Amino acid sequence: VLGFLIGYLLQDILMSLYIFTVGVVLTALLVIPAWPHFNKDPIKWLPSRAKAAAAAAAAEAEASKK
Repeated sequence: VLGFLIGYLLQDILMSLYIFTVGVVLTALLVIPAWPHFNKDPIKWLPSRAKAAAAAAAAEAEASKK
């Protein structure tokens, strides 16, 4: 938005594209790296339904063998 506004006010499409490019690069530098403070308390996800169903079926098959 900032790049568009400055480009519009200055009537310069290249300035608008430069500001947009700088914004994309700065955002990528902030988002892409695996920052340690984001990984210190990992989220414990629930198991997938397919995995849970397969485990239940395997347990049922094991119980029926006995």
